[in-house]
Amino acid sequence: MAYRGIFQTKIAGNIPFYMLPYYTNIKETRDAFGGIKTMRGMLRNRLVADGVLMGNAELRWRAIETKFLKRDFYIALSSFVDAGIVTKPYEYTQNSIAPSVIVNDDKLHITYGGGIHFALNENFIVAVDYGMASNKQDGNSGLYIGLDWLF
Repeated sequence: MAYRGIFQTKIAGNIPFYMLPYYTNIKETRDAFGGIKTMRGMLRNRLVADGVLMGNAELRWRAIETKFLKRDFYIALSSFVDAGIVTKPYEYTQNSIAPSVIVNDDKLHITYGGGIHFALNENFIVAVDYGMASNKQDGNSGLYIGLDWLF
């Protein structure tokens, strides 16, 4: 079982609308919530606001462990649930930004799915995840292929 939580909120001042599609962690600044690195199955940058709470939970199982070309190799299967909610809506005027870009609601956004991961020597991992949104307003589904575990 692996999990993580992210909470980001504005403390004071105004956030320019063009900075809303980013969240910052200790290592780097990333795209907002939705897409490959946050909520798999939700449209990219879908959940933007002055305050957002997001979490991921993932069950991982090493289905096959063997040697391949004299190196450790395993195939892992995973199932996941990602969820996020707006905790502080972004205040905007009709003239400043298109309303369809901003989600200003307090409902829980949930995505779920599964993945397969191919690992060579424990540190080179090719991940294939498929996520689906529970609400059609958040998107349909997404196939994500990348390196390493999400978290």
